Amino acid sequence: MALMTLAISPARAGSKPDIYSTDFWEIAGKAGNDTWVEIHNSKEAQTNGVAHVSVITRKKGSPVWKIEWVCPHIAITTEALQRSVIRPFKTRAVYPEAFFKAYENWKADKEKGNAVICSTSVQDFLKKHK
Repeated sequence: MALMTLAISPARAGSKPDIYSTDFWEIAGKAGNDTWVEIHNSKEAQTNGVAHVSVITRKKGSPVWKIEWVCPHIAITTEALQRSVIRPFKTRAVYPEAFFKAYENWKADKEKGNAVICSTSVQDFLKKHK
């Protein structure tokens, strides 16, 4: 049973999870909600070390379509993302339109030299950019 717990919750066990083994990860969020990140570029991120993610939340027990975009886009280093996650997240099925719009804005900022890449954690980024 202890081994099963470690396999389900690698970040809490103190080890670094294989962050690109799935595109959906649970993170800490508002009480009573399920909050997760969706990685949109896992193959590229494995090479360049920068993931582009969305942060999404939903009240526990709500229909799968009733979501809230906490942050449509964050560029984040692999290490910072590993520090942010709790365990793989099973619920999916979010249309990524909000992500794509925010990602296009980030790419425009990158061209101007103003793009932000988070190197701390998702939670720290959200505190600073609300």
